[in-house]
Amino acid sequence: MIKSSLAVALMLIVAHLNDLCGIDLHLYEESYLDRVSEPVTCGVPLARGYCNSADELVLKIGGQPMPVEIREVSRWPDGSLRWVHLDFQVSVPEGRLINASLDKGKRAPVDSNLKVEETPRAITVSTGRLKVEVSRRNFNVFNRIQVPSEDGRYFRTLVNPHRRGLVAWAGKQEFLAANDTLSVVEIESSGPMRLVLRAEGNLQDTNGLKLFHYICRLYFYSDSPVVRLAFTFENRDPVIEHKVALQGLHVEIPTTIRGAGGAYDIGKPGGDIQGIFPSRVSMAWALVNSSSLSSFGMESFFEIAGSPKEERSSELGWISLGSSKGMVGVGLRYFWQMWPSILEVNASGLIKAGLFPQRLNRSIDIYSGVARTHYLRFAFLGVGDPELIGSLVNSCQQPLLALASTSYYCQETRAFGNIFDRDLRHYPKENRKIVEHVDGELDYGYSHMMNMIDERTVNGVTRDSYGFLNWGDGLHYAWVPGEDSELNLSWNHHYYDLPHMSCIEFARTGCLCWLDYFL
Repeated sequence: MIKSSLAVALMLIVAHLNDLCGIDLHLYEESYLDRVSEPVTCGVPLARGYCNSADELVLKIGGQPMPVEIREVSRWPDGSLRWVHLDFQVSVPEGRLINASLDKGKRAPVDSNLKVEETPRAITVSTGRLKVEVSRRNFNVFNRIQVPSEDGRYFRTLVNPHRRGLVAWAGKQEFLAANDTLSVVEIESSGPMRLVLRAEGNLQDTNGLKLFHYICRLYFYSDSPVVRLAFTFENRDPVIEHKVALQGLHVEIPTTIRGAGGAYDIGKPGGDIQGIFPSRVSMAWALVNSSSLSSFGMESFFEIAGSPKEERSSELGWISLGSSKGMVGVGLRYFWQMWPSILEVNASGLIKAGLFPQRLNRSIDIYSGVARTHYLRFAFLGVGDPELIGSLVNSCQQPLLALASTSYYCQETRAFGNIFDRDLRHYPKENRKIVEHVDGELDYGYSHMMNMIDERTVNGVTRDSYGFLNWGDGLHYAWVPGEDSELNLSWNHHYYDLPHMSCIEFARTGCLCWLDYFL
């Protein structure tokens, strides 16, 4: 009897695992952008005992195997895979849904165009669409960028060696990562679909005085003109009361696209703004605050239908520069949410992402221990294609996500723990009223958190939770009634482990609002 029970149990386990041979993944395009070979990075949980190696998995779209890089992340106690990370590229028409599946099967080797060369001076990455030289010392983000001609040889140069890159201002002094001769640049990960470079050093002046520590990651993709950038700066002063009165923080890339006749393209709700430079002038969008959008340049004013906070448009946050030499574009994620920020191009060929714009003549106190990360996406084309480059860089606002079902995340894999999705049939009848009440309170709590982001009044102080340091947080308390200074305010930060709770509720509900709050 015991033997037959074990046999039945084993048969049920095998049958369950066989049911998981097609893990359904869904990619939604919600920004109404035509996604063209967009690089996608996603995590997929696996049921205990499902497979032992990432080599056993294959990604399919429309039943056809796709080039994909699959990396092991973690394992179950029995040694089987628990989580894997996928890197692949997919095209999705605007507003559409693409279904994919992660199956067990033999995966063909990826015909990768990623190549890397290392010298003591630089690391050079070729993607098939770009050749990018990154300096090991005096890190300046991109030291040289070339795009291929029709014969595949890299000869057209869009970026030449320069001394800009990561730039900050404080006390009317300029601090650059390119001034740090001890910066370290290394290959952090390398695969057939994605390669990551990690740069670390200090923003400092020409005399060696250090302002901030930084870590900058550059993400390259096979056969892609896109380079993603994640830039983190931190005040590492050992005295906690010490602060930096930051006056500006930019990512600046001088390009070879210069002179009158160059074209600019700026993302804007209701349609982007295009024009030609008649002379050496600049064009810029600046977010003065979450409700005010200003422009600088040849035109003094552009009509705005509503404030950025009211419109919540994902069309803001990108800019490009083009000529017969090619095109360069940049998108800054959370452009209007993390004000003040600025995007600027000018006829001298400089393209800027002002993370804290110097030209607004403001300052913000960055105390010891404070850090912030910004996410940018660059694209480099050898030919002019405003629609394509706009799609490539503006997609940074809402990157494509490959998502599974709630039942898969919760019941089928248990990868998030011993939880169930919100289908009441999973719960004993006598407990369903309690479950409904708890879930209702969770949803109310989410609405409350979102309202706190938009605006909250506490002890006579009213603030929203947008801005350079406050985006996504919530005003918790004002200690002195009515005093609206940063030192008098406290913020929710990670009270009660809100990010983890939000991630769990996404797994239980499938509602993207929870995932957005988590991110």
